[in-house]
Amino acid sequence: MDSKMKRLLTGLFVLNFLDAILTLIWIQVGFATEANPIMDAVMKIHPGLFVLAKVALVSACLGILWATRHKALARFCSVFGFSVYSMIIVYHVVGGVASLTGV
Repeated sequence: MDSKMKRLLTGLFVLNFLDAILTLIWIQVGFATEANPIMDAVMKIHPGLFVLAKVALVSACLGILWATRHKALARFCSVFGFSVYSMIIVYHVVGGVASLTGV
């Protein structure tokens, strides 16, 4: 079970990092705005701080999920988080393609 959880949490980390980078790109080219007002304020301070804060916050949560990995709720939250971040990445890709092609 630990190896599955490790892969799941690693995947969550990668998806979160991709979300941060894609969000940064779409905001900088004018295709999007940051929906989270707190992260929007951080973005306005410095884009690098935005990425650092996003990665650090999610990493802290991943650490908690890893520490409690033997509990059903932690496993559920990990799968749920992975599913949500997967949908966010699909949204980034579809939205990006639509913005670039004018569709």
